[in-house]
Amino acid sequence: AHCQAQVDGGLAQGRPVGTPRGAGGGTPGSVPANLVGSWVHAAWGQTERFKLASDGTGYYQSGITSQQACAVTDQTFFDGTAVVDATTITIYATTVPNTRNQCGQETKTSDAPQTLKFSYTFDASTDALRVIDNTCAAKYPDSPSSQKLYCQNDYARE
Repeated sequence: AHCQAQVDGGLAQGRPVGTPRGAGGGTPGSVPANLVGSWVHAAWGQTERFKLASDGTGYYQSGITSQQACAVTDQTFFDGTAVVDATTITIYATTVPNTRNQCGQETKTSDAPQTLKFSYTFDASTDALRVIDNTCAAKYPDSPSSQKLYCQNDYARE
């Protein structure tokens, strides 16, 4: 509201206003060279993966397999752009396809676009990526031990 005259003036002269957007109007991606690649965490039937590209595209994948009377696999990709700064990985997912395979019967659905935020640390000497899901951590604001137990995972480069 305080800048309306400048915005209107810029638009009238055909100048762009605001933050440039990536292809398709999405947030432009940005990934440091040392984090480019595919990173995976797998334990107890669950697999999580980050795929971070040098052009700023990327995804976060979450999959889980369980054995009931037959195998059940659920997998979701949060696909779009990745913005990585010194402490945060943000995935701006423009497509969110889900696949469920239950006893050989496959079902596909899609969710609305989403933004996912993760805190991280990276140790270049060991090529180790430690990630905390910020949405999960927000459920335990007063319990760092619960955040570590439920929300933190170590990822290995694939």
